[in-house]
Amino acid sequence: EKLKNANMKILLEMVRNVAHEINNPLTVILGKLEKMRMGIASGENISKEINEVEESVGRADRVIQSLQVFSQNESNVPLKSLKFSELIEQTMVICQSAILAEGIKFRVIDNDKNIRIKGKEGELIQVLYNLIMNSVHEIAKTKDSFIEISCEKEGNEKVKISVTDSGKGLSPEVIERLFEPFFVASGASDALG
Repeated sequence: EKLKNANMKILLEMVRNVAHEINNPLTVILGKLEKMRMGIASGENISKEINEVEESVGRADRVIQSLQVFSQNESNVPLKSLKFSELIEQTMVICQSAILAEGIKFRVIDNDKNIRIKGKEGELIQVLYNLIMNSVHEIAKTKDSFIEISCEKEGNEKVKISVTDSGKGLSPEVIERLFEPFFVASGASDALG
């Protein structure tokens, strides 16, 4: 039951963010189409509006592609070598609206744009999404809030992904139980696990 509730919470959070991410380009498209309609009637050059419509369609397409990767069943998918920078891009497509809505500064510290991670794309995006959204929930509405994420090589076979935010940090008791299934720190009812 706890797993079902946790999954539902994640799903609802993502649906809210995705609806916002798709609605923005659709609003731009509708506004530009109306402007183009008026421009055509008056003989104006509408190439700028056409380019902005194309950009908005591209943005909506990226949201949908990220969702498709995020939602696919990868139980039988072999591990792949994936670029960290591309994983972050796909993750941000899904959660960017929540970050912007809370006024949080987001920064990727990407010293090596070619770092690769061996894993399953959808699962890695889900982990990054959960880490970022847990930070968003913890620091929402706080002054000077920020989230930084970085990835660095540790030897030949490992990478270390770090997510740092302006929150108060985790207590030693929480750190001790961090990887227990279904564990939620008290007061973190919005956490995604």
